[in-house]
Amino acid sequence: MMTKNNNLQNIEPLMTGKHEYYAEFCPEGTLKLVEYALEAASAGIPMIVLRTKDAIYCAAKKQTFESLEVPKNLNIVQISEKVYLAISGFAADVDQIVEKVRDMAARKTYELGFDVTADILARSLADERQELIQRSGERPMAFTAIFFGFDDDIPLLYHTDTSAVFYSYYALGIGENSMKMNKYLEKGYNMDLDHNRALFTVVKGLSESIGNEFSPGNISVCYTKNNNELQYLDVREIDTILQRISEAD
Repeated sequence: MMTKNNNLQNIEPLMTGKHEYYAEFCPEGTLKLVEYALEAASAGIPMIVLRTKDAIYCAAKKQTFESLEVPKNLNIVQISEKVYLAISGFAADVDQIVEKVRDMAARKTYELGFDVTADILARSLADERQELIQRSGERPMAFTAIFFGFDDDIPLLYHTDTSAVFYSYYALGIGENSMKMNKYLEKGYNMDLDHNRALFTVVKGLSESIGNEFSPGNISVCYTKNNNELQYLDVREIDTILQRISEAD
């Protein structure tokens, strides 16, 4: 009997305070704090990434800044020579995740002896998030992310988020109104899209989220081919795509 009481005393502190709250489950079996973080991430900057046989395309709503704030781009960033990151969510958490991933890329490159690829970094971040969910009482960071790049000449696109999922995608929309964007992608995407049609698809898909706020000046559109750096479209090129979308509608 004494042994049983001692065991209960040892367990009791783990079920108090933040640990008790952190371990609360929804009726569906999901952790409440993770669900709250995912909900916060779903209100982030909308963006779409898709891959074709030889290229990767991305479109995102531009961030807005205070008049005296120094603009910065932490939503589509280059992590390493071969990997880019499209990330949305709670602004402060996005900043932290970007720095974590950059450190992770440097560490993994040193450990493995070669430049890491998108799948390796996405898996590493997901594993780290999973460990924190299981062992930590800290607030989960509210983010959703797409790692993309090339492995030799093969385009890669991998997704992870607060819940520590790890999936490969052909195309994916994240952030605000992601369900609307992904519903369009399910109808408008295929691997055989040519360059112009792929640009049309990411911009049109993004418009499903932005709606009336859609204009050439408030979105970013970019692509990469054959392991080259991201190429950004200028306002005139984006306006041409918007005209094509308007004519198609």
